[in-house]
This record gives sequence, C-alpha cells and structure tokens, in this order.
Amino acid sequence: MSRASLFFDRWDVAMLCVATLHILMSPYTKVEESFNLQAMHDILYHRFDLSSYDHLEFSGVVPRSFWGAVAVASFSSPWVYLAHLSQLPKITALYVVRIALAAASVASLARFRLALTEVLGSLTSRLFALLYCLQFHPLFYAGRPLPNVFAVTLTTWAMAKFLLLLNRSNNGCDPRPPAPVEVLAPLAVAMIVLRCDVILLIAPVALFLLAARKITLLEGVVIGVTVGALALTATVLLDSMFWRRYLWPEGEVLLFNTVENRSSEYGTSPFHWYFTSALPRSLLVAYPLALAGGILERRVRGLLIVAIAFIVLYSQLPHKELRFIFPAVPLLNACAAAALGRIFQNAAKSAIWRWLGRGCCAALVASLLATGVLATVSSANYPGGHALGRLHSLHLQGAAAAAAGHLPREAIPEVLEVHIDNLPAMTGVSRFGELPFPWKYSKQEGLAQEDLQLHNFTYLLSEAREVPGYTCISAVNGFQRLQIERGAPFIKVATTPQVFVQAVNHLRGLNHYYEQEFGYAC
Repeated sequence: MSRASLFFDRWDVAMLCVATLHILMSPYTKVEESFNLQAMHDILYHRFDLSSYDHLEFSGVVPRSFWGAVAVASFSSPWVYLAHLSQLPKITALYVVRIALAAASVASLARFRLALTEVLGSLTSRLFALLYCLQFHPLFYAGRPLPNVFAVTLTTWAMAKFLLLLNRSNNGCDPRPPAPVEVLAPLAVAMIVLRCDVILLIAPVALFLLAARKITLLEGVVIGVTVGALALTATVLLDSMFWRRYLWPEGEVLLFNTVENRSSEYGTSPFHWYFTSALPRSLLVAYPLALAGGILERRVRGLLIVAIAFIVLYSQLPHKELRFIFPAVPLLNACAAAALGRIFQNAAKSAIWRWLGRGCCAALVASLLATGVLATVSSANYPGGHALGRLHSLHLQGAAAAAAGHLPREAIPEVLEVHIDNLPAMTGVSRFGELPFPWKYSKQEGLAQEDLQLHNFTYLLSEAREVPGYTCISAVNGFQRLQIERGAPFIKVATTPQVFVQAVNHLRGLNHYYEQEFGYAC
C-alpha cells in the first residue's frame, strides 16, 4: 500500500507517541493554557450550566473563542464517559483531552507529510517526521490547549495544499492542483476564529500565489470576504453565548495586541529574538538545515520565503513568544528535511557529501539528547498540579485511617475547603484535578496570610513555607537549574521546594497522623 493511500503511517504514529510521552511526563498545564483547559472541563462536566463555567469568574486579560475547546471536548466526550464508567479518577479526563488535541495536531502534520511525499518523495517525508520526533518544542506543545496550537492545525493543513498548489501543473499528467480556496479558507478561519495574527501568514501566502499566477486578486478577495463572513458569524454566535455578551474574541485580541500595544506590558524582546533565540531552541539542527534546504531544493523555496516573511512581520511586535511563530515550524522543518534528503542521497557520490551526512547524523543524536534534557526539565515545572494531587492523596489516606478506627472520625472535617495561591494556580492546578463535594476550592486573590484562617480554609496550596494558623504537611519541588555532574548522566535537574501543602492547626489528630505516617517534608 502506498503512502498516498494512507492517512496515518508508522511515522505519524511515532510522532503521536512522542507527543503522548510528553503529555505523560508533563500532564499539567500553565496559566496561558488555562482558558481552553478549563473550558474543555466545563463543557464536559457542566455542559449547559454556563453559570458554573470558570471563565465567568476568571476571564483572563482578553476573551478567547470556545470553538477549539468545543471541538476537542466533543471528540473526547465518549472517552471521558468511558473512563467515568470504568471508575477511573477524574484526572484521567485531562490526559484524554490533551491526547485528543495532540492527535489533531499530528493529523495535520500527517496531511502535510502526504503533500511532501508527492512533491519530494517518501525519504523527505520520513525525515520530516524524524525531525519532529527529535525536537522538543513542536510535539511538546502539540497537546497543549493554546489558541496557537488550535490555529496551527488549520494553518498546517492549508500549507500542505499550498505546497501542492505550487508544485502541481495543469498539464494533464499531474493530479489536479488544489483550488486556491483550499489554501486560503483554512487560513481565514484560523485568523477570524482562533488567532488573529494568522493574517501575518495570509499576507505572504496570498502575495506568493498572486506572483505565481495561481490566483487573481478578485478571487482572493471573494474567498477572503466569503469565508471571513461565515467564520465571523460562527464565532460571534457561539462565543457571545458563552461570554454572555456580544463579542468577537479575536477582534478584541487584535485591539489589545496591536492597536493598544498592551501586550508589551508582559515583556518585550529585540527584533532579532525569533531568529537568534526562539528558532535555534525550537528547531535545533533543523534551523541551519532549513536555510540549506532553500538553496538545495527549489521546490521548498516557497515555504522558506513564506516562513521568513511571516517571522519578519511578527518581529515588528515588541512582545515575543515562541508559540507565536508555531505556523512557521512545519514549513522550516520541511525545508530542513529536503536538505537532509539531498545530503543522504548524495552521500555515495563524494567524500564531502559523506562527511556532511555523518555530521548531520551526529547533530540528530545531539538533538535527541537535548530534547531529553528539556523534557526532563519541563516535567519539573508544574509543582502546583503535583501539589494538588499530593494533598488529595494525603487526605484520602487520613480518611481511610479514620474509617479503620486509627483516628477519631471527628478528626476528618465534613467540608474540605482549599485555598490555592497564585503560583500553584499558574503551575498546574486545574478543574480536572479537583474532587467533588465535600471538597471546595478557592483561588480568591488578595488575601493576607494572617486572614486565611478566618475564611475557614482547611488546606492551603501556598508559596509560603510558614503560614499563621497552619502546619506544613508536605512540600512539592519545582525546577531550579541544570547542574553539571562529573559522572554519568553528567547533567542533573536540580529542584527546590516551591509549593507547600498546609493544613489548618485545629486538625490536630489528622496533622499528628500526617507527621507520624509521612513526616513533615517542609
């Protein structure tokens, strides 16, 4: 069976396995992912009870669209229900939704690989997948519920059509080239619904198609207006219902980031940052290979030109983050794979090509080692999520001891109220980790430490080691630094206590049990 007759082949499965491994190593999420993660939880568990949705209490800086969360939650719903019937813990649903998103991300990469196979052959397509498996950031983020990740599933699909459109002719020998609408429509939907900054990718793509005479200006305008109007209607209707006011989420994001330029409040970087910091870390060996691919293989030059133009345009915005340029990653990896393919195919022709091939193999091994280190570091970056799980585990063991008669039953409160500080809230705590009644959770801000006991909180997840009226019963470590060791494995991830699990002092019997059984590791 040919590659073209398959949608997922073993290389696509390998990418999905690597993305899943990242999820298993780092299941929790950070604050920038919280909106979509909480939205998926609320869609799955609260359904039409909008008053219970998290975003109405914690709306974030700007509103975001629910379309991505609705799509992933809908796909995940049968599997979450099956996990519930199997009496698996609620946290299982977190893994389900993240793996579902990773599958969607890999599906778009699989479609891109189909286009690569047709244009450049199966070797380049396989090398493209290999580069992804050996890089840390692309597949680490594939299952993270960022608006950027949702948008990239559409932009990658569109760029697969773009590659075919540039390299197919109408001579009757090649398959029919994709229609321009197949390129521009997914980009327009991604821009209007998910990430307004996709317009920076649409601009070079549209100009390239115009220059190559693949589309006329009138056709482009008609496609843009028609698809844009339909997408705008869809997002306004759905998101106005969820947000309980009329709005176009990405319109407000565009106003915030560009017109008001308020994104600069969250830090700025120099113009060259994407080229000198973000891309080298994300692409690793593929970064120089991508530039070489544009020289060695004319059929990917269009991808390279579009990727560079997109990044240059985005570099005008002072606030910069790696995730902003995710749409360029598959384009640059395709160029790098083309260069690798050319080097390996020519290895038998001369000593120069052979040594280049050996150097590339060594660089790929180095990429694998770097990815392993980065994955280990990232797994230590979510102390809040681990602290919530630790709290539940400790309390459930105490409750079991009380049920067995080792503690008086009155030692276990009837209602368990937990206050979550900013640091744990931003490093892994989500509604997927919460338990039902008698547990209650609060992320109320602005409370002084000395006032926490007045609010009758039973437990705290705190940044402070000592809190008046509470006893620290456990500490959860987070990443501190990389430490060089003299012996194997030579690099060690050093951690330090960052989130402290505190129990109110009047739980003397329960706290005494914690101290006897587990010791206070604070």
